[in-house]
Amino acid sequence: MANQSVILRGVRLSYLFAFKPRVTDKGVEVFQASLIIPKNHPQVDEVKTAIQKTRDESWPDPAKRPNGLKNPLRDGDTERSNDEAYKGAFFIGANRYKESQGAPRLIDAQMQPASPEYWNSGDFANVKVDFFTYNKPENKDVGASLVAIQFLRKGDPLTGHGDPLDGFSKVEEESQTTPQTKAAADFWN
Repeated sequence: MANQSVILRGVRLSYLFAFKPRVTDKGVEVFQASLIIPKNHPQVDEVKTAIQKTRDESWPDPAKRPNGLKNPLRDGDTERSNDEAYKGAFFIGANRYKESQGAPRLIDAQMQPASPEYWNSGDFANVKVDFFTYNKPENKDVGASLVAIQFLRKGDPLTGHGDPLDGFSKVEEESQTTPQTKAAADFWN
């Protein structure tokens, strides 16, 4: 059975661990991204068709299809209702396991290697995913493998931390000593 591949164009990235894998609670290194797709995105039907074809190839007889299969195309309004970035959108959680699959390909708009210092959650990209089924005794489902990301443009960061330099200002030479900095200097000397 073949995977169904889709290149999603202009989606927003969240929970981005594409340059360095995240370590799961089981010690497994996994690359991942949540792909935020507006509900009116022109490729929504293409994604739904790819998911259905994946299911149909793995379980051709719907009567023999496992119960409780989850849809990898999830509704942000219901599953992430407290997160503004997911309002009016679907999302797909795509993963790639470092040990068995290696890292996803990461490029910029000019097809050059993407810089990990520049791209973050909140940015926009074209993303290639493979929909696949897994059929293990404990779990049978449809998943999305993170194959490649073409980073397109910056977006508002979704880190939730804001600008780390907020609250700082340029310090003039004469005014570098404040009561707080003098007390700190006295303490350390």
